[in-house]
Amino acid sequence: MTRHDSRCTAVCLLFEYSFGGDRNEILENAANERGDEISAFAKSLYNGVIDNLEAVDETVRTAVLNRDESRIPRVVRAVLRDAAYELKYAPEPVPIEIIANEAVEICREYGEHAMTGFVHGVIGKMVNG
Repeated sequence: MTRHDSRCTAVCLLFEYSFGGDRNEILENAANERGDEISAFAKSLYNGVIDNLEAVDETVRTAVLNRDESRIPRVVRAVLRDAAYELKYAPEPVPIEIIANEAVEICREYGEHAMTGFVHGVIGKMVNG
């Protein structure tokens, strides 16, 4: 599984987690549905976001400024959570360009074409404070 595929998997898991439920059960169900193991990288992103959820959400909240968070689609929120985690909390640094490009591409893949500029701008604000 590529890193891009792992990020997509992590975003899907985070999307599902946003509706509530047990984090481990979500992982198990996803593995059963896929018929294979979830990559270690996807698990580390998913668990990393959840372990740091309060700080990750504060990073996103600060970057979206005056935007009503309830108006941000859940899939976009999952993408932003993943990006915030990779930018600020992941143990291995990832170049900002990769994080931004991946986030925009994942938004496109999940049908949020209109939100790509917003996502790119929010990531820029996360980086530049």
